Amino acid sequence: MKRNLLSLAALGLFTVLAFGSKQDSFDDDDFEDLFGDDFEAELEAAMEEALADLEEDGAAGGGGDGSSYGDNVEACHGYVEKYNSLSCLKSAGVQLAAGDMCPVALNKSPLDMRDYYACMAAACKCNGSIPDLAGVSDCKMPNL
Repeated sequence: MKRNLLSLAALGLFTVLAFGSKQDSFDDDDFEDLFGDDFEAELEAAMEEALADLEEDGAAGGGGDGSSYGDNVEACHGYVEKYNSLSCLKSAGVQLAAGDMCPVALNKSPLDMRDYYACMAAACKCNGSIPDLAGVSDCKMPNL
């Protein structure tokens, strides 16, 4: 229930910001009329409460904070290292940047993505001098 309300509030805020970005189409007074004076503070408090509830339920994140999921960032780095080590991609000058591919936020995910990144790493290979990444399509992102 909280997630649905939070999602609805976030969607409303996004809609207001997205469509309100056109000049003179939506101003601060319209925002306050629609959502009330304290909407931003209420939304922030609701998000903090939802995150606290997730932490209580054991879904605090992907691992960097002591949860049972392991370290999603470390698993992502393993995939990037494998990808970047392929000779067929090195010779083409194609490399992934671990900092871009594996943000610290991965450890805040409620999903254990270690198997996904292991699958991605295993699927990276060369067929002679040609990259063969077809196996990546078999790697499924985990769902909640």
